[in-house]
Amino acid sequence: MVESAGSPIRIARWPGERLLHVLVVLVAIAVWVMLAASILGILYAGLLGLFFFAAHLAFITHLRGNGVRLGPEQMPDLHARVVQLSERMGLKEPPEAYVVQAGGILNALATRFLRSNVIVLFSDLLDACGDNEAARDFIVAHELGHLHAGHLKWRWFILPGLVVPFLGTTWSRACEYTCDRYGMSFSDDPERALDGLCILAAGGRHGPHVNRRALVAQRGDLQTGLMRLGVWLSTHPPIADRLVALDRSLGPPISGRVAAARALAVIALIVAVPTVVGVGALRRMWPRIQQMVAESQAAATTPEPATEDPRRAHVERGILSLVEAAEQFRAQQGQPPASRPELYAYWSSLHPEEAEPVDPWTRGRYRYERDGEHYLIRSTGPDAALSDDDLYYSSALAAQQP
Repeated sequence: MVESAGSPIRIARWPGERLLHVLVVLVAIAVWVMLAASILGILYAGLLGLFFFAAHLAFITHLRGNGVRLGPEQMPDLHARVVQLSERMGLKEPPEAYVVQAGGILNALATRFLRSNVIVLFSDLLDACGDNEAARDFIVAHELGHLHAGHLKWRWFILPGLVVPFLGTTWSRACEYTCDRYGMSFSDDPERALDGLCILAAGGRHGPHVNRRALVAQRGDLQTGLMRLGVWLSTHPPIADRLVALDRSLGPPISGRVAAARALAVIALIVAVPTVVGVGALRRMWPRIQQMVAESQAAATTPEPATEDPRRAHVERGILSLVEAAEQFRAQQGQPPASRPELYAYWSSLHPEEAEPVDPWTRGRYRYERDGEHYLIRSTGPDAALSDDDLYYSSALAAQQP
């Protein structure tokens, strides 16, 4: 792993990390292309992007306002070590480094904001390391390794590939293995550097006293289908696996093929059972679905009956009432009323307490025309300019009917 003393230390990446990164990028490109084909897809992607950016902005704002940034006048010894490790690693410039209190959580992380590189060291983890500078350097170099290896570049772009089940987490675990190599290589005491992982497992008080071989032996508990599936879904490898990856003498290699086969069987079962049940249910429901589709299509092609305008019924009642008055007038006078005023006057005499009939479209009296012994009572209908929609009563036509 190490070149010459005057050159930056080169770290061999974990096998498969680069290939997995390529697959993540290709999947991300495919997703972005599909989203670009849909305006709605781009809109949703933009909204999600704004949400993630706002969340990250809030985190960085909290960090810069509440964390303690290392500097020549702020925890100078720790700051100097971050600078030294960054220079040995070949980083162009040291990242912003913060110490934050996180309620007892033993963790550290690296991130980027715009063009700024940032590492965050949780104070409880630094306290747990105590005077074990090798363990502390392991943790710091691990986070610097994420920056040097480019794991955080174009994170927003490859995000669609990272959320693909198993693919994103597999690449993430490979990155962690690679960064453990950074931590081990940049620690002055590799033996004590492993305490960094043990402290993550058992805390500052018990971590240095952990029996590493016994911890590595716990890998046997993960050799079941469900446990292997759980490992595949995790972004970080088990600490037992990380220890033996750095020090092969801690335990014999485990192929894990049987556990992997069982995990694949579990996945197949998870996928197959709902598929079989769903297909069976669909087959049973298919005739009913076809019937519902046919009914829906028939309903779509059948025109809805026209809604009757209530004003037509009002006109019919009004005209018939006037016809009744005109016929009573004829019975008394031997001929129908001579004019509309005479018709309405006679109607009012028959209905002294009622309002006279009014055409609802013109809001005036119905039209009345007399031709000898016959008469016509007419409404202009919805459109006064058209005669096709007129409603009327013709005594001449009525006389022709048997």
